[in-house]
Amino acid sequence: MSRLFRKAPGSRRRVAARALVLLLGAGGCYSLTGGGLPGHIRTVAVLPFDNTTVQPLLETDIQRELQTSLPRNLGVRLAEEAIADAVIRGTVVGYEEVAASVRPSDQASERVPVAQRQVRITYNAEIYDLKEDRRIWSAQSQSVLGNYQPDSETPEVGRQRAIREISTRMIEGAQSQW
Repeated sequence: MSRLFRKAPGSRRRVAARALVLLLGAGGCYSLTGGGLPGHIRTVAVLPFDNTTVQPLLETDIQRELQTSLPRNLGVRLAEEAIADAVIRGTVVGYEEVAASVRPSDQASERVPVAQRQVRITYNAEIYDLKEDRRIWSAQSQSVLGNYQPDSETPEVGRQRAIREISTRMIEGAQSQW
């Protein structure tokens, strides 16, 4: 090996460490500020959904979930509607609890053993850009499911899973616009 290319002991580790620092530093240069929303949207107001179902406080639970998850996942801050760059609004149009699957039974009884149930929430929602006066994303008559085990879980567990799915779909919808 020539003198020009002779390596000092431990230099491979230093080269690897420098490469790692460069890669990590370069990764910091790429940013998803706005998380899929237009760059001018920095604040959002999450309005209470209208609730046309008989389920009490469903709109409040949805609003809380959206207020928690949207800022974290879309890189925005919450604000009052009067000063927000965009609003999130919607209507809950359906709520039902249904059997998702049943267990086979050897007995000819009238009662069918239910293995899994689900809460189904149907909603309309939109993300509306107040600065540019246009709809960014919308969903009409969308249904989400929240499964739960009736032997060990309550319908509330299914309800919360369905509400988290609404939030996930809104985040994915906002991110898919770009």
